Order: sequence, then C-alpha cells, then structure tokens
Amino acid sequence: MKRLSLLFALVLLAWGALHAQVSLGGFLGLNGADYYGDSDYNDAYSPLLGFNCGGLIMYQLSDNLLVQPELYINTQGSSFDVTITDSWGNILEQHKASESLSYLKAAMSGKLNMNLGGIEIQPTLGLYGATLLGATAKYNSDYVEDQDLKAYLNSTDFGVIVGGDMILAKNLLAGMKIEAGMVNVWKENSALHINPSLKNLCVRFSVGYVLRDLKL
Repeated sequence: MKRLSLLFALVLLAWGALHAQVSLGGFLGLNGADYYGDSDYNDAYSPLLGFNCGGLIMYQLSDNLLVQPELYINTQGSSFDVTITDSWGNILEQHKASESLSYLKAAMSGKLNMNLGGIEIQPTLGLYGATLLGATAKYNSDYVEDQDLKAYLNSTDFGVIVGGDMILAKNLLAGMKIEAGMVNVWKENSALHINPSLKNLCVRFSVGYVLRDLKL
C-alpha cells in the first residue's frame, strides 16, 4: 500500500509538471483531536489540543475544479482523567493526562472553487494516509513517569477528509477540515489498552499563504 501511494504521488507530480501553472502553499494551525469508535470506554476520553504544519500543491483541472495534495505533520490523540492513590487509597493527585500521538500525513483532496465577492470558497473531500512518528502518555505527575506508547499502536492510519478552505486577497488561506481515521489506533493485542476499536478523529484549523499560478 505504501508503494502504491508513493507511485500515485509521483504520477500526480509528473502530471502537474507537464502543465503550465500550479500553486504552492504552506500552512499551520491548531487541532481539536479525540478518539471515536464502538467502545464502552470511549466516554472516558475528552478532546486534546494539537497542531498541524505542512505544505500543499494546487493543480487546476478546470475553472471550478482543483486537485490538492498535502504533506504535513499532525499531532492528535485524546485526554483523560487520572486519579493517583497511595497503598491506603488516599488520593495523591487528580488531574488530566493525555495520549499524545504525532503523525506524518499525506493527503489527496478534490476541491470545488467558487468565487463569491472576491473570496474563493473551496469545499473539500479527500483521503489521507499517515505514518506514526511518536506516541507518549503524558501524566503530568510527580508519581508516575510519562510512557512511550509507540510499540502498542498501529504504525499507520488511513482515513477520510471533509471540510473546506477560503482564499482571501488571492493568497491568504484559511481552512477547516474534519479527518476521521478508519484504522484502529491501538493494536489488537495491546497489553496497555482495553479498547482497541478506538479510531482517530481530528478537526484541523489552518491558516497559510499560497503562491498562485507559478510557471514551471
């Protein structure tokens, strides 16, 4: 699957190179992330704040249709309540902890382009593939050390993207996209987790700058 994705990306880039005009851009922003899934323990989790940062290429297929590949780093995961007690049951700490996951994502989206009063509105639908870069359970505790979770998580993710972008003053980009993973976050036989059916859910807010209609 990785080889097929790479081949597809190379073919698309080669296709774009044969055309006269493309647009290049960069973006960064914040994520609201959580898990979703068919699990009795899903209610134990709550949203976690993350960030995104990356680049994009816009290929114009027609006046109103664009194809946009993206490559970016996305941090997501979820937070949960932690209560730490001593051997007699006395509460030592009670606070929020988090499972912080970092992914390198490659996305491919189709976009409609509508010009409304000088603002370009671009509804977006696409797919992404992701590789896990790192994963840590952060307890923020004097009694429990943070834990590396990467060995217990699936190393790849795949999912759908729905949302949209706005382009203002021809170059300024603002967007909101929902990314829903289709692969379980936790490995089936994970020793640390009892709800392997949980999947990633991320709401990605980004701002950026686009260099339009470049000559190749």
